Amino acid sequence: MRFVFFGSGDLATLLFQAFLRQGDRPLAVVTLPDRIRGRGRKLQPLPIKVLAEAEGIPVFTPTKLRDPEFLRALRQLEPEFILLCDYGKILPPEVLEIPQIAALNLHPSALPRYRGAAPIERALMAGEQELGLTVIVMDPQVDTGGIVLQDRLPIGPEETKGDLLPKIVERGKPLLLRAAEGLRLGTLKPRPQPPGEGSYAKKIRPDETWLDLDRPAAEVVNHIRALSPKPGVRVRLDGRVHKLLRARLGPDLGLEPWALKVEGRRLYLGANPGTVEILELIPEGKRPMTVQEYLVGNRPQHINRKEDVP
Repeated sequence: MRFVFFGSGDLATLLFQAFLRQGDRPLAVVTLPDRIRGRGRKLQPLPIKVLAEAEGIPVFTPTKLRDPEFLRALRQLEPEFILLCDYGKILPPEVLEIPQIAALNLHPSALPRYRGAAPIERALMAGEQELGLTVIVMDPQVDTGGIVLQDRLPIGPEETKGDLLPKIVERGKPLLLRAAEGLRLGTLKPRPQPPGEGSYAKKIRPDETWLDLDRPAAEVVNHIRALSPKPGVRVRLDGRVHKLLRARLGPDLGLEPWALKVEGRRLYLGANPGTVEILELIPEGKRPMTVQEYLVGNRPQHINRKEDVP
């Protein structure tokens, strides 16, 4: 199959690696331009670009997808398909019309639910017990194209976004390839999405990356799961920023909202209502560690409320 792969984020990188492991090499990779990242604030390529170049696969990083030079280079590849996942931009009609058969998107939701930029995060925040997977033929709108195939993936009660990404790839890659093959052979045809059933998964706002213990404990736990491992839910303990990676509902300790309690090798936070037990975190300037490891050399005494965070 002759295809060009569009992707930028962690899910796209894992999917691209899966393609390479099984010998499904794209004609080219299209990803976002290099970004200023890291402590040195230097311009760095995205991991998928580094991987593709190491494999000798051409990489395009257009700032504008309507750029005539980019469109010309894409047409010259004569792809049968565009396969897209976790790219970060809406493809304009000029790009969508290039593949000979179709431009397909693997979207991690049961479309038309959770259209948009953060379907995994919003599903976890909502406490969903399963995650949808949908392959659509893309149109110029946001995740509104015709459905080719769908599947569902169960979500464990303590699973994080990071836990789900490899499972999405394991289930989603064959789904994407089956959809492409079915369209090529004419055994599958896209069907319109059900009208009136859509919901939108908005991009994660910067203020959503701070802990909010004025919410019920179950919502706090789901929020931590949804943003782990990146960007992580932040909180200041004793004035230092910590990122919370794993949590679960704790026992009823009668804690007030924003109260902190260390009991042996366990760390509890009071929510409104309920208790959150923190299981894994990243202290400021340190590596990820379990709470048991963290409490060997740390005994936090104070937690900053959300409104105290600059």
